[in-house]
Amino acid sequence: MRSLTVKKIVMNKHFYPACLMLFLAVNSVASEKIRLTTGEWLPYLSQELKHNGVGAHIVTEAFLIEGIEVELHFFPWARAYKLAKEGKWDGSLIWSFSPDRAVDFNYSAPIFKDTMVFFHLRKKDFNWNTIEDLNGIRIGATSSYNYGTDFKNSEAAGNIDVQWVPSDKMNLHKLIAGRIDIFPWELSSGYIFLNKHFKSAQAQLVTHHPKPLKEDTYHLLIPKKSENSHDLLKHFNNGLERLRKSGKIKQYFSDSQKGLYKK
Repeated sequence: MRSLTVKKIVMNKHFYPACLMLFLAVNSVASEKIRLTTGEWLPYLSQELKHNGVGAHIVTEAFLIEGIEVELHFFPWARAYKLAKEGKWDGSLIWSFSPDRAVDFNYSAPIFKDTMVFFHLRKKDFNWNTIEDLNGIRIGATSSYNYGTDFKNSEAAGNIDVQWVPSDKMNLHKLIAGRIDIFPWELSSGYIFLNKHFKSAQAQLVTHHPKPLKEDTYHLLIPKKSENSHDLLKHFNNGLERLRKSGKIKQYFSDSQKGLYKK
């Protein structure tokens, strides 16, 4: 992707040719396109929602303010990450920060915040205070998700039993069937997904523990191997800030909560 920087024009005998060059450059920027990967994550990201969900809407509009069109494609999360990491796509959304990801990606300014908690069956008496309390408990996890440093280190040390699968839906099936005991998930999206994809009687079996596993900000990722990584993030961050100051981000989230993103 070309650099999006337009140099300042000096008023001299070359003014009119420079004007023509500026016109061409501006139109070039307006026609720029960035190709991004993502995955299903209600209510933020979904092919079943208008604008592909409120998260995708924010990212698309922030880039559009800067004259950049977004081409968004959905993949399983692990593949979405891999394609962006390898530079086959220009970036990926929306991800929390982790040291491992920061090795390969540059992060945008925060797009929004969310809280992750443990979901469990109502009939199961579950309580916890520290990661050490999870010893002996079967934990479901979704591939490529970040559950925090304490969680990662505890698993690496063999202190917790974590069963990894490709999707949240698979984890919920395992939770409801009693094949895992707890499943860490974002609070705001967990119940939406649960009630959308499972029968009411099944959804009523599930609850959550109020203590957060972690609280995160979520970001756009651009691979460091991209020569335009910093330029793209500069444009996105500028567009994001302008969108936030306009009040539209707040409006988008309000519309999402009201169900206005449903097709």
